[in-house]
Amino acid sequence: MSGRVAVESTLVGLGVLAVSLCVDVAVTLLQIGRDDLHVVLALLAAAVGTAAAGFGHTAGRLAGNRRAAWLIPALALYSMDVVPDTAFPVVHPEGAAAPSLGMLVDCATIAVLLVAALRPPGRAGAGWPWAIAVVGAVVGLAFEGSGGPEPGYGLEASAPIAANLAVLLGWCVVSSAVVVAGYRTASPPLWRVGLGFGVIASAHVYRTVAGPFAAPSALFGALRLFGVFVVMLGMAQLLRRALNTVLTERFAQQEELRLASIRAEQAVCASVEREHELRNGLSGLAGITRLLAGGGEDERTRRARAAAVTELQRLTELLDSRPNTAPAGLYCASEIVEELAALWRMKGMDLETSVLAGLIAVGRPSALAQVLTNLLVNCARHAAGAPVRIVTCERGDRIAVQVRNEGTGLSGDGRVSTAGDGLGLEISRRLLRDEGGELQVHPGDPRWPGWTVSIFLVAAPDPQRDAIPTAPRRAAAQVNATR
Repeated sequence: MSGRVAVESTLVGLGVLAVSLCVDVAVTLLQIGRDDLHVVLALLAAAVGTAAAGFGHTAGRLAGNRRAAWLIPALALYSMDVVPDTAFPVVHPEGAAAPSLGMLVDCATIAVLLVAALRPPGRAGAGWPWAIAVVGAVVGLAFEGSGGPEPGYGLEASAPIAANLAVLLGWCVVSSAVVVAGYRTASPPLWRVGLGFGVIASAHVYRTVAGPFAAPSALFGALRLFGVFVVMLGMAQLLRRALNTVLTERFAQQEELRLASIRAEQAVCASVEREHELRNGLSGLAGITRLLAGGGEDERTRRARAAAVTELQRLTELLDSRPNTAPAGLYCASEIVEELAALWRMKGMDLETSVLAGLIAVGRPSALAQVLTNLLVNCARHAAGAPVRIVTCERGDRIAVQVRNEGTGLSGDGRVSTAGDGLGLEISRRLLRDEGGELQVHPGDPRWPGWTVSIFLVAAPDPQRDAIPTAPRRAAAQVNATR
């Protein structure tokens, strides 16, 4: 950072030297009078300074830059008051005139504003800098004609050279302090503004020493224009930074809105899925009313009661606002299938099972229960009264649970429904995928009505199966068709 400040300070110094050496050449090449060139340079300095003030004011409003709030009034006061006062060289017939106190007040006001920019007062509002600049301009105009017969005759008078130099040198010192403040705060725009104000003050020092009637008056105008241009570069960079900050914040807000929209959509989808699963679970539990009314304690009733308790626990998990993070373990898939089959038989479904006992799966029993419930709800909803058959078997390291519906039905929009229709199947696929399993929808056969879906689970390794107590194995062909 210090290297950049040194390099830019050196470049500004070289620029001042180049202006000093080339101004005479420019006058000769352009074939324009020195006084006319002085006026043109003053007009250009006023235009560039006003543009720089506009840049800085916009940047200050966008970024809330407190230093810019004090620098802009100083630049505006110089561009709109001091530059016009020095635009036209004064030729006094006697070769001397009393100093203009108004110019002295304007330069002192600019120095005060630069001092305030070094450490902006915390309690001063945004209107204070402009109020100080306006007061300085009004007082300067009041004194403008009191010191001499010619308006526009500035600090170049010989009488108060010491006072003039004191104010201008103070301006130079404050400009150097602004450069140091920009270095300490790692703000290139600030130190460039300080360098520009320093060049402007140096030009006025040269004018004061050389006098208003010295031949190289165009050099003063060229140096001032160069200094105002350096200030404009700093203000332009300040504006660019402010715009980049605003755009970055805007993009960040748009990204936050996009993420919020995605989260809201996910929340809606989760709510729809939860509602779907709750409806399916409640549909399966409707058969518990018949169980309670019928009484008895046979095998069918016991299984239906156990399935009802399992369903109630699963629905409680769905109602929990926290995600289900229960770790996967070992469970008896055969018992889950038998219990749910008993519950749906109690509801009146024509359901047959051929379940191989003692099938131990890896995962969560609630996942299998939810997937199987979704399939049975589809059967009841789209093919009411059609026979349903559930068959289980082992295939290497996987457990297969096949659900066969021998009927066809219509979906909500009038299309012939298949096993792959609806939200429940998509939820089931995701649940099984999370468990390491899979759900497959088999293509329909035109010769046979209905559809078939296979659930594949991860089978437990043989050494771990003894950890889960199971009911005695039954023959795979055993069919429990009791309703």
